[in-house]
Formats: sequence, structure tokens, C-alpha cells
Amino acid sequence: MKRIRIYPLIGIASWHKNAGEAYRAWELARCADPKGSGTIPINELKVFMRLQGVPVRTRQMWLKQAVELGLLKPYYNRIRKIHAYFILSIGKTAITLGCDKVGGLADIELKLFIKPGWKNIVWGGYEKSFKGPASQETKENITGVSTRTQRAFLRNLPVRKVKYYANRGIKDPARYLSGQGENLGKILFETKSGEIAQRLPNRIEVPSSVAIVGNKNRRAQKIVDNNLRSGMQVKVIDEYMPRLFCATERQLDYQAKKADEPREVFVNPIPENGARIWEVMYI
Repeated sequence: MKRIRIYPLIGIASWHKNAGEAYRAWELARCADPKGSGTIPINELKVFMRLQGVPVRTRQMWLKQAVELGLLKPYYNRIRKIHAYFILSIGKTAITLGCDKVGGLADIELKLFIKPGWKNIVWGGYEKSFKGPASQETKENITGVSTRTQRAFLRNLPVRKVKYYANRGIKDPARYLSGQGENLGKILFETKSGEIAQRLPNRIEVPSSVAIVGNKNRRAQKIVDNNLRSGMQVKVIDEYMPRLFCATERQLDYQAKKADEPREVFVNPIPENGARIWEVMYI
């Protein structure tokens, strides 16, 4: 099973420019150039795309749009006497497609990236980058993808939702809830130990068979940042920074020095005793 390493945030940005075909051609060119030389013979790329099952007419459309946007730049190599493409750098591609955050890599299945439902797998790669809870509204603000579309993507992926609860540190739950009214009572829960927990957004658990995430490309991000400072206008897509999770109480104590009100966070199901995930957060 052949896989491809893509940049989900750049791919999501291409949707808003109706440039998904150009983006996929660019990612396939990068995949066909494993040594990262930045160039690839045109015929070699065509053969590679044909072997991956891309129809001729589809390939022509993808490559045409990629050339029009400048993601692939044709030239003649006089030394080798062949026609080839320059592959635009990652940072400049992000700028061209209107993305101000490069983000991290996601390793996904190549054949799913080529099929019509390719946006599902790209979204799965993006979801994989989240280490903690994040609401769909937050992701909509980051990517511009509506909550309804997000739910449609997730229905087509073998993902699991992990529920999170935050301990609010209330010592008298009955008295507290009775004074807060009906609406607030519906979003708070009483734990077995007699404390109040607040429901947090889910974390979407994406299996490794769908995507494996890698490190962020700091070099490409620096190119994007420099262009932003120079006044180039791009569509701003903020990157969600998950809260810092602490695996031990020692780590929690260290992080608590930086916060006024550290709280506990429980992973579903809410445990009475045993393993907990700690998080420094403000409530």
C-alpha cells in the first residue's frame, strides 16, 4: 500500500480557491521526487500519475491548473535535453494558495488522495494533528470549513470521539447547581467523587491507518512569515495550539506556576480513581 506525505492545511486552503486539482498535482510531483531535487521530468510525472490510476483527461486538467497557478513551472533542461517542471517550494505554495500556516505533514494512503472523496482523507490528516479537545466551531474559525462539512467528513472516516471533562473544583455541587439555573445545569456533571465537571469539546481519535502526522516545517513557515511581514495579502488561517497536557503531577506543578487556576481534566469515562490527564487551563 503506497502512501504519500501531504500538508493538510495547505490542501484545505486550496479548497477555498477552487484549486484542489492543482494542489493534488503539486503533491504528486513532490511524491514522485523523493530526493527533493525540486524538479521532475514532465514525462516521468505523467507516467507516475498514470501508474497511480489518474485518468489521462484528469491528469491534463490537474497539470494545467498547477501550471496556471505557478505550482509547477515548465522549463527545458538543456543538459539532459528534456522538458521538466520546477516544483514550487512548500512555503511559496502556501502563500499562493492563501494559507499563512504550513502546519505539519500527514502520511496518508495515496490511492485515497486521488479518488473523488480525497477531501475526507485530507481532513483526517488535519484532525490527527490535534492532541487535545477542540470544538468544531474552533476548527471552522481556523480553516473556514463549516461544522456541517466537518461532520460529513468524519462520517466517512473510521474515527472515534473521545469525551473530555474538566473538574471545576466546586466543593458543594448541589448548592452550586441550584443557584445556576436550568441551562447551566445541563452542561455540568457531578462526578462520582462529588465534584462538578464541565463538558469540554471532543478529541477526534484518528487511527494510524488513516493518517500519521509528522513535524512542522519550520523552514517553510519562515518563508511564509517573511512574506506576511513584507505586506503580501493572504487569507489568514490561524493554527490551533492545543493546551499543554501534563502526564505527571510533577509536570502539573511546574506548569501551575504559569497559571492562576490549574484544573484537572478527565478523559471519558470520568474516573473515580486511577489514571487522569492533567491540563493547565483557565475557567
